[in-house]
Amino acid sequence: MATPINANELDLQDKVVHINRVAKV
Repeated sequence: MATPINANELDLQDKVVHINRVAKV
C-alpha cells in the first residue's frame, strides 16, 4: 500500500497544502 509513488504524491500534496495555508494567511 505504501508505494514510493503514493508517498511522493502524499508529500507533494502536503507541500501544496502547506503553501495554500501560508498563502491564505
